Amino acid sequence: MALLTTPQNIQQQKLALEYRLRQSDVTIAALHQSLAEIKKQPSNKTLRVMAISAAESLEVEQHLRKQLLSQYITLTSQPGRA
Repeated sequence: MALLTTPQNIQQQKLALEYRLRQSDVTIAALHQSLAEIKKQPSNKTLRVMAISAAESLEVEQHLRKQLLSQYITLTSQPGRA
């Protein structure tokens, strides 16, 4: 099924991508903060597991953000779609 390419639909897609990018930025900042807090604590098994989980989540979120940004650039770089 092809996406509709009406000006209204394109604007909705653009706004949705902008919103998702902002959400991703907040998530990435929170994960960085969590990792910083974990590093301040004395190391133990639980904290190591938390650090690994946060680092993996950060990696996934950064990859997602790259995909969203690519979609946004593709959408807005086409003539008449910015």
